[in-house]
Amino acid sequence: MFNAARHRLGLPYWSLSKYLKHQVKNAVNIISAFEHVMTEEARRRGGDGVVCGHIHKAEIRDINGVLYCNDGDWVESLSAMVEPAEGELKII
Repeated sequence: MFNAARHRLGLPYWSLSKYLKHQVKNAVNIISAFEHVMTEEARRRGGDGVVCGHIHKAEIRDINGVLYCNDGDWVESLSAMVEPAEGELKII
């Protein structure tokens, strides 16, 4: 019905799924660029890694030899990062 109304107004077909896929792809690219900028800055400053948060994707991984840690978020994914007595970062 939405695109029928657009057609009557002389507007082209519009796809919600295509729009959403494009938005998700842009968000993924922005997050990936952020991760790489942060790890490169840690390397430039002589750090072994970086701990970030609030991107809502909890993970601990190596990016080009630098440890990238993101604690996720407590609201959506109920995730947190801890450092047990052994000294190894973990996501819970």
